[in-house]
Amino acid sequence: MYLKMVVTVAEAKAVGGVEFARQLENVCGAVGSKAILEATIKPTSDKCTVKWFKDGKAILSTSKDMLQTFANNELKLTINKLAAAHAGNYEVEVSSTKGKVKCSAKIDISGE
Repeated sequence: MYLKMVVTVAEAKAVGGVEFARQLENVCGAVGSKAILEATIKPTSDKCTVKWFKDGKAILSTSKDMLQTFANNELKLTINKLAAAHAGNYEVEVSSTKGKVKCSAKIDISGE
């Protein structure tokens, strides 16, 4: 008897375009604590656009409780005071004229 196993590895990169040097990592924090989701893209000469999503819905850049920053190839989403409503799946999408890449992570609230 033979067992055939197929393993698929998803890489977050676009050919000739933007690539992640470091992807998002899951975060677990207590209510009231600070949480930061961060990723880094490899240096590129392309102008990049960054979009953040929570549970598939876009996070507005004007959101009062979530600060989005993109500087020196580092992407950050900072939540200064975690609340139960912040638990969920987050995704960052970076796009340029040559393509786009995405990566995701989860925020869990400890004690729930």
